Amino acid sequence: MAATPASPAAAVILVPGLRDAPAIGSGCCVITPDDRVRDEIDGWPGLSVTEVDLTQESLTVTVAAGAHDQLDDALTGLRDLGFSHVHLAASPIAAAANEAAHDDADQDDLR
Repeated sequence: MAATPASPAAAVILVPGLRDAPAIGSGCCVITPDDRVRDEIDGWPGLSVTEVDLTQESLTVTVAAGAHDQLDDALTGLRDLGFSHVHLAASPIAAAANEAAHDDADQDDLR
């Protein structure tokens, strides 16, 4: 019997400063902070923002099977937007992403 692909999982990304971040542009070309972070996450294969909560300064993200490694790169992208303290909320996905990051660092140490 063939293995069933793992179903998508949800991750919560905490983005301190999101609520108070300034919009970019003016007039008809304003880009709000929540649109900036949504666009950054949605630009990564296998990641999709399902909710932006400005009150909690968080994003709920659907992570497709096999796309857990993308989270680390997406967090770096959010940091590049100026949200330097962004991080994953405690969850099984956060633990898996941290483990993958440590495995990559261990491989680099072996080289």
